[in-house]
Amino acid sequence: MTNVRALGAIILFVFGLFQLLDLWLVGFSWAGLAIASVSFLFGYWVWPSKRDDPKHRYQDSQWFDWLEFLIELPVEILLWLVRSLFGLLRRGVDDVDIIP
Repeated sequence: MTNVRALGAIILFVFGLFQLLDLWLVGFSWAGLAIASVSFLFGYWVWPSKRDDPKHRYQDSQWFDWLEFLIELPVEILLWLVRSLFGLLRRGVDDVDIIP
């Protein structure tokens, strides 16, 4: 079951990459961005992560570790950006002056 989940996550990740490439080559569309984001999120959700439950990942392979890093990277970056934005909004931006 772990291999099936990994394969599904890889397929979703590759689909998200193709969607981003389509956005770059053909032209931007909000629907394409939404589809790419949802496919990355579903790939992240489907992936059998070592962090969540290490006993379900019986393979200790470098390939799985690299794939896990690649699949989790877009979502981790998005979560970092959202947390940073909400952190700025929560504590305010009194330290930053737009006009010197």
